[in-house]
Amino acid sequence: MILLYTMFAILCIATILIIISLILKNRIIAIIGTILLVFLIIFSIWFVSYSIKKEERLYKSQFPNEVYNY
Repeated sequence: MILLYTMFAILCIATILIIISLILKNRIIAIIGTILLVFLIIFSIWFVSYSIKKEERLYKSQFPNEVYNY
């Protein structure tokens, strides 16, 4: 849950920075907000793929190897 709250906080901060940059016409603040959003997107994609792979490994470890002896 902490990860979800952290990601939501980063999303809010990045959105606020981009809105402030539009109001103040400051490109540096816009770049920082954009970098935060890109980081958040990359991290989200990585975390979802890692979670899926980990869940797959846990699922496979519950079942023994299927060896057929005929």
